[in-house]
Amino acid sequence: FIPIVLFSYDANKEFDRANDLYNSGQYDDAAKIYHTLIDSGYKNAIIYYNLGNAYYRLDKMPQAILYYERAKKLAPMNEDILFNLKLANLKIVDKFEPLPKLFFIEWYDTLLEIGNSDSWSIVFIVFIWLTIVTLYLTFWTNFSYLIKKRLFIISIIFFVISILSILLTFRTYYKEKYDKNAIIFSPSVYVKSSPDQNATDLFILHEGTKVQLLDHINDWYEVKVQNGNVGWIQKNNFEVI
Repeated sequence: FIPIVLFSYDANKEFDRANDLYNSGQYDDAAKIYHTLIDSGYKNAIIYYNLGNAYYRLDKMPQAILYYERAKKLAPMNEDILFNLKLANLKIVDKFEPLPKLFFIEWYDTLLEIGNSDSWSIVFIVFIWLTIVTLYLTFWTNFSYLIKKRLFIISIIFFVISILSILLTFRTYYKEKYDKNAIIFSPSVYVKSSPDQNATDLFILHEGTKVQLLDHINDWYEVKVQNGNVGWIQKNNFEVI
């Protein structure tokens, strides 16, 4: 289940109308209404997800993947979004094997995917208060020595979790603000060795492929794919997630 908050009666009415059109098989008309809602400022996971579904039904995989990815940014652990995104990725040409990672880097990346900077900041606040409370109970109560010892150990655990959560807060904030990804929209595009149309062709990408944006010079962007390959393409070949 993906929570949704729409801020006006008209928006709720349009959202319901779009859902009715989708359920009756009028996917193109439903997509237009979802786009209207997004353009009006109603950007949340369920609208992006429903729009992705509409494009999936229309067999427009780049658009479907784009909006599933946007939904995933707002609800990173939602099973419906992750499942449909996986289905859409099965329908594209490029299948890149990701570079192998050390186990602790895998764990770290998984933690980054679990929540956004707001959710990790809440975790920090909760556990720093739990640390304070357990320390208070340890030093300013009449509990037995054994209970105080256990409370002190618990306070240390809470403190470590709070430190980890604040580090994850800063890292996810940085990721949200500076780490940019995009979806290839051109049917195919040659990735160049430098930001020049006459540069050497390194490899080819097809529509629907997700790339990481590393740098840009004018309308040329340096991109990286999952297998680590890097090169340059022009802005008109992709849409930023």
